[in-house]
Amino acid sequence: NSIKKKRKKNNKEKKSIKVMLSVILAIIFVGSITVFALYSTNVIQNNDNKTQIVDMKDAFIGTIVAINGNTATINVTSGDVLKSADKINIDLKDNTFEKGDKVKVTYKGYIMETYPAKVDMETIQKVETSKVVKLYTTLIDDIVTQDSGLNGGMQYIAIDINSFTTFIEEELKQGQIQSLMYPKMSEEDKTDIINYLYKYHDNIKVASYNDLKEQGLVIEGEDVIPHIDGILIYVTKLEKKSDDNYIVSMVKYRSGLGAIFPEYNAKYKDNKWTFEITSMAIS
Repeated sequence: NSIKKKRKKNNKEKKSIKVMLSVILAIIFVGSITVFALYSTNVIQNNDNKTQIVDMKDAFIGTIVAINGNTATINVTSGDVLKSADKINIDLKDNTFEKGDKVKVTYKGYIMETYPAKVDMETIQKVETSKVVKLYTTLIDDIVTQDSGLNGGMQYIAIDINSFTTFIEEELKQGQIQSLMYPKMSEEDKTDIINYLYKYHDNIKVASYNDLKEQGLVIEGEDVIPHIDGILIYVTKLEKKSDDNYIVSMVKYRSGLGAIFPEYNAKYKDNKWTFEITSMAIS
């Protein structure tokens, strides 16, 4: 009997030990998941008591649209951060960047839900834009600064992005291939060109002249020359000489009596475009 009692006691102790071990293992397992979760994500609560779970370390791509001291504002074009904000402020620290630069930023920790939002940047690097984006941004730099009097008091810059992609290669009646052909442009290319304009103004409109008119932004009257309170940029022709040489005609419009019509001969070499103005009409 005494032996049986000892066996029962030992069995109970073994069961208790097993239960305790199971509990300990369960705690360790849950703890490890929690630690992993805390490492991967972080729950934050802003001043408005809004709770948000964000990645501890992530990356996004965008264009620098403003620089104030060491703080750069980025229009975000891709990355999970878009779920929280489309504009992000970062500290450039000792990095040298300019407005209009396309960049990739890695960050960790909180997304502070100010506007623009803020992140703790880890790294920043410049992202190369496509060849066609480089072509048009190079010409935009020139046309925006040409005849600066047209820019006086402008409240916005409008860009007719569709005019940049209108022409396609087509066959002429004579059986020859027409040389009017725009280089291929992706939606990302269009976005990069539009964002680039923020280096010149913080109000950018994607619109044609007719779009502006429909929106009531063309000022008209019996004794008033039709005009806008901004400038409108669009392309009228692109002649392809070769993959590295284009003739481009553009317009910067303010009114019927306030516009310029430069024609550029643009050439691509060593990963950049250079140009000369072959003609300039002024209204």
